[in-house]
Amino acid sequence: MQNYAKDSAKYYDLVHHKKDYLSEVLFLERVWNDYRIKKVLDVGCGTGNHSVMLAKKNPKFSFFGIDMSKDMIDIAKSKSSEVNNVQFHNVSIQNFHENNFNAIISMFYVINHILSLSELISFFKDMRKKLAVGGVLIFDCWNGIASVRDLPKTTTRTRYTDSALTLKTTCVPEIDLFNSFIKMKNKVELLMTSGEYHFYNEVLCHVMWSPKIIKEVLNIAGFKTVDCYKTYEFKQCNENDFKIIFVCK
Repeated sequence: MQNYAKDSAKYYDLVHHKKDYLSEVLFLERVWNDYRIKKVLDVGCGTGNHSVMLAKKNPKFSFFGIDMSKDMIDIAKSKSSEVNNVQFHNVSIQNFHENNFNAIISMFYVINHILSLSELISFFKDMRKKLAVGGVLIFDCWNGIASVRDLPKTTTRTRYTDSALTLKTTCVPEIDLFNSFIKMKNKVELLMTSGEYHFYNEVLCHVMWSPKIIKEVLNIAGFKTVDCYKTYEFKQCNENDFKIIFVCK
């Protein structure tokens, strides 16, 4: 899996500041209406946006966020310094010792950063072991079918601008369809109004897992019921939906 560090962590929230976290949180809460939620694990929590927002909205629940990037976890901790029902840990799921979660979430394409089938099976098995009886796993991902039909293209985008700076990204994808693999070569540029200029490069690797493979792996991992929806709607997804969300029991 990817390990976002240094500048990639520092500017992560600016790069993704237009992401609609609230719609995602509201969907998660709607799923939870059918469960007795007390304890939630956020796997690949990044800078903690989902967990912090959920913890503030649900003060009687306990939230745990884990991520393999120390820099991301440090940012998450800084956001949650005044939130008493959430804690963050720089640890892999294999080495995290809390159990009996009523719900586990893994958001923003975490599973697409898992690059082999054996790792994907282990990942889902680890999450299954940490769920309490009757618990639910919720995660989003690329739809491998739609991804192949509309492959990523080289793009340059202004991601953020204010009175102090403009942040721009250029993404150059390297695509290996035979192996369902995409390497995203990103250049992130920051132009300050003071005239200062800063840039950094990052490489993000993804596998375009097909829905069929994901469902089969979930079944192998012990999940008996697997539902797949359009992004943050309780409507059946289809092959043209680029982003899809799984609810698994």
